[in-house]
Amino acid sequence: LHLVKLRCGALCDGTYYGYICRVFSFLDQPDRFFSIDFNTGKVNVIHQFEYTDEWPVIYEMAYDHSRTTLWALARGTRDYASSDVYQINTSNGSFKKVAELDYYAWAMAVDYEGNAYFIKGKPDAKNEYYEGSYLMKTDADEDFASVDSIELKVDGQAVIPNFDHSMDFDHNSNLLYWLSTANDGYQRLYKIDTRKKTMVKECDMVYNEVVGLAIPYEGADNRNASGKVTNLTATAPDDGTLKASLRWTNPTVNWRGDNLNEFKEVTISRGTRDNVVATVAGTA
Repeated sequence: LHLVKLRCGALCDGTYYGYICRVFSFLDQPDRFFSIDFNTGKVNVIHQFEYTDEWPVIYEMAYDHSRTTLWALARGTRDYASSDVYQINTSNGSFKKVAELDYYAWAMAVDYEGNAYFIKGKPDAKNEYYEGSYLMKTDADEDFASVDSIELKVDGQAVIPNFDHSMDFDHNSNLLYWLSTANDGYQRLYKIDTRKKTMVKECDMVYNEVVGLAIPYEGADNRNASGKVTNLTATAPDDGTLKASLRWTNPTVNWRGDNLNEFKEVTISRGTRDNVVATVAGTA
């Protein structure tokens, strides 16, 4: 599936919503608000914009599961060194400003519990250039007021933001993934553990710039349920026999990321989830 001039988007309970823009040098103009059903690959145009339509230059979107709300970042109406937060109506693509930030937010993501995170640049002593960045944890119910912040570094080196960014949580692992573009124009993927307040670089996105990051996930009915197994491998015998040996690491945390008090069992299915072929005790 290829979308030309995608500006931003987010995955909302199985449906992806986003904006496609007409790009005129450094000025974005909206073209379409659309949705995608990834099960069918169908793209549905929800609203077609006119050249004269109001547009606050939206550049990032994030879905809030706890509030079933789609948020968006736009350039600040006061100056370009700030950002505004908008609420998006997924039925028609309209937008309503709900908060003004006193800094420019490069990216936004919301964890499963509804904590909203932003990337904020760290200015130098003269307040002329950026010399690093912060991850800002905020409260959406208090106009996205700051609750906590982490200075972002990898191996002691600052990460300086520029150009386009995108960010999303992997709700399977509760880890935050940030596609960050630097002054050299290259984009890099970072993994942030908001609980441990650590960040590592996953890979370089050389000659590519990705926007509208969305990470599918599979959750549980209860966030206290055991998390997924990890390090799953399957090894077939050399003699070609139709069987396999499975190895994995049992979960130690629940879906919220808290330590497990107990762990009952692992079920193994073939083909479909309901076709359970084996059950292994958690102590095995």
